[in-house]
Amino acid sequence: MNNLITFLNSGVKNTFAGMTLALLNCQSIKNDGGEVSSYRAEVLPLTDSNRYIKRDGEIVDGPNALHSFNVIVNSSEVPSNKGMVQGIKLIDPHFVSAFAISQPNSTFATIRTTLVCDNIVLPNTQQPKRGDR
Repeated sequence: MNNLITFLNSGVKNTFAGMTLALLNCQSIKNDGGEVSSYRAEVLPLTDSNRYIKRDGEIVDGPNALHSFNVIVNSSEVPSNKGMVQGIKLIDPHFVSAFAISQPNSTFATIRTTLVCDNIVLPNTQQPKRGDR
């Protein structure tokens, strides 16, 4: 996530409701038995209708547009997309961890988050295909 302000102000589900998302690629995650248990999806917000106002009064529109992020999808049904798939929906997205990393003597920190969802719904023309990529 490039900008967490809209997520903190509006909540995860409301923030994603204001975005048009595209699936870029998927990578399966296997359990100890070698079976696909989930997958990592790279998602790109094509548009973002969210906004926030900075302390100085500047309005920031679409703070996450065109900044890709990864999400762990708790499904063994890995889509077999070849290229970008526009118009996807994340089912029950939520953050499971957030922490900051900073360098010694620095006033800035990098915030790392882990976002998971139950599944990804593809447009009607493309349905998930079970299997490993």
